[in-house]
Amino acid sequence: MERFFDLIIVGAGVAGLSALLAADPSQRVAVVNPGSPLQTGSTWRAQGGVAVALGPDDTPALHAADTMAASRQLADVQAVRVLTTEGPERVRELLSEGMPFDRDMDGQAIFGLEAAHSRARVIHQKDHTGRTLIAHLWEQAQQRHRTEFYSCRVARLLTNSGGIGGVLLSDGRVLATPRVILASGGFAGLYEATTTGLEVRGEGIALATDVGAQARDLEFVQFHPTALDRPSEGPLPLLTEALRGAGAKLQLENGERFVEELLPRDQVARAIAARRCEGHTVYLELAPVDRLQERFPGAASHLREGSRLPVRPAAHYTIGGVATDLDGCTSVPGLYAVGEVASVGIHGANRLASNSLLEGLVFGHRAGRHASLSLRSWSRPTLREPLARIECARELAAFRASFEEATGVVRHGPLLERFLEEMGAADTMEKHLAEQVARACLARTENIGAHFRTDAEGPVTELDVAG
Repeated sequence: MERFFDLIIVGAGVAGLSALLAADPSQRVAVVNPGSPLQTGSTWRAQGGVAVALGPDDTPALHAADTMAASRQLADVQAVRVLTTEGPERVRELLSEGMPFDRDMDGQAIFGLEAAHSRARVIHQKDHTGRTLIAHLWEQAQQRHRTEFYSCRVARLLTNSGGIGGVLLSDGRVLATPRVILASGGFAGLYEATTTGLEVRGEGIALATDVGAQARDLEFVQFHPTALDRPSEGPLPLLTEALRGAGAKLQLENGERFVEELLPRDQVARAIAARRCEGHTVYLELAPVDRLQERFPGAASHLREGSRLPVRPAAHYTIGGVATDLDGCTSVPGLYAVGEVASVGIHGANRLASNSLLEGLVFGHRAGRHASLSLRSWSRPTLREPLARIECARELAAFRASFEEATGVVRHGPLLERFLEEMGAADTMEKHLAEQVARACLARTENIGAHFRTDAEGPVTELDVAG
């Protein structure tokens, strides 16, 4: 064994760094991340903000009710209660530390309105909240004296007879530990059209299920309705939902409106997808947004002429993941999961806008604290070969296209079956995960939330198809 650590955290987004900052500072911790957290993963790309019940007309109970409604009542009530009641404390900590959220002339935090929220409760830093938040957390993380950072990937989790025993890094080094927290993000980067980094391929789910951890709800993938519809070899720029909360309108070429902008994301995404299938180009009209350049400089920078931008749905957030309890514990002793890689139960069939950064803050904190306090002995794990990855760019591009065709905004049973047949043996991380997602899509035959099949049981209504 090269090095021994009390705790290893895989991933340095909001969930991973929140876990680190909540861990016992006297313990030796390793953080493994494929590059700087200011340029990899999903947190730094987050625009919308942090949903939190801190406004004068808001309460955690109202936030919980909105979260349950958006989830189609499939979220876990207890998990939602933890999110909404502990969230204010986590955000107050950020405010006290000087996190530069947008404030009014009196110095009070400004709360924005987003889809399916009954109150304006989303706290922002312009339209690059994630970038500011991760910079804030990263600065704090680097001040921890007993923490080492490894800029690489995890190639395999290592186990012994009692559970987790270490990790094998992609450069061949082995790090020993009795506790691992996975905070490696979701798998939206596996889709051809995505708003997240192409490196976000769901490796944490693949690593966890490889050692026997349970996964759930993998069929629920949230497609953001308004990604910028322009040719791109990488992620599509995201046009934050806060724009629609501030008055931006969705329209066709002739200016016709066809959907209520602040319906839940799954409905808006299907509405846009349906119009695009009919041959239309869908636009987001920004003219109604007051002080666009000041409030949303990122969106304004994409305007070349006029006041509207072409948009399309793109894979944005994967709701399902490694099943955990409220402290991030998985079914494998010593293995935790937090953030987008995890399924703690707060999103159900559809994530409420801007709950994801709050999830990372709340449940990352809980997992870091719990793992630090966990009394777990260590014994030498069994070494195994690394799990293979798709490295060929052409092969990966073809895989992404077929994966999106099968498991995109709208699914179809026979197409899912054909995808599984044509994919062949699950001999890489990506194929292993894709098989699990496709089978989950086949297993759920009802249309609900972010999962929609044209061949599902029950009638297909215009609302189902077009929002």
